[in-house]
Formats: sequence, C-alpha cells, structure tokens
Amino acid sequence: MDAQDRFHLRRTPWVVALIGSVLLLSACTTPQASAPSPAVNLGGAEVREGGQVTVAVSWNGPSAGARFGVVMDTHSVDLDAIELPRLAVLRTPTGELAATSWEAPRGGHHRSGELVFPDMLPNGQSTIGTGPVELVIRDVAGIPERAFRWQP
Repeated sequence: MDAQDRFHLRRTPWVVALIGSVLLLSACTTPQASAPSPAVNLGGAEVREGGQVTVAVSWNGPSAGARFGVVMDTHSVDLDAIELPRLAVLRTPTGELAATSWEAPRGGHHRSGELVFPDMLPNGQSTIGTGPVELVIRDVAGIPERAFRWQP
C-alpha cells in the first residue's frame, strides 16, 4: 500500500462523518437564496449556507499545513462545474494565496475533498504562521464571499 492509499484510508472516516453531518444539517434547514447564514460549528468544521449550497470547511491546525477539508452539498446546483482552486484564496497576515489543487472526485450535488495551498510563501516563510488564517471561497451559488477563519 503506497502513501497515497494510506492517506485516503486515514481521511475516509473523517470525510464520511463530515458529509453525513452536512447532509443532516441541509435536510433540517431551508436554503436561502440571498445572504449566507452565520457560522455553525459541526465537530470542528465551519459551515456556511447560502444560495442553496452548503459549504463546510475543516482545518486540523498548523501541523496540517495549508490543507483544508471542504464539503459542498446542494440539491439544485451542479457542483462539478465549480472550479474551487480558481474561487478560493487563503488570507494570512502576509497576503492572499491562490489554491494549488482541489483533490475531490466529481459528485454532482455532493462533493468533498482536500483544498491545498502552497506550504511556503515566495519569500521562503511558512504559509501558516502564528497569525490568523482565513480561507475565502468566492462566487459559489451567487454568494460573493464565504469566509472561514482560524487562529492558530
């Protein structure tokens, strides 16, 4: 078993639990077409709803580097058409960084995977320092910006 297989096996229970939580939350709420709702914390995942799409993001802290678990759920939008690396930025005290990859299988109305940003800044410093970390996802389902913030 190679390193990638072990990585996916370690992540699978977490992703399944997060998807289940998001689906349960989605089934119990009415989607809003305008502004996103306030943050809801589901077992470490921050959740934002709006535009008939629920987005849940989790981060395992500085030791995880600039890697975030992202789950998107809807009943009306084709999530496969969303190019998350083009829409997401990581804000740190030193500025904004674009995502480098979105490792998520296609799923139509339910999509989950890992959103990855560079571990090092162009100046050689670590992307994740001691200041706040904010993942921003823009323009999903008519919502201009969904922000997820952590303080390491």
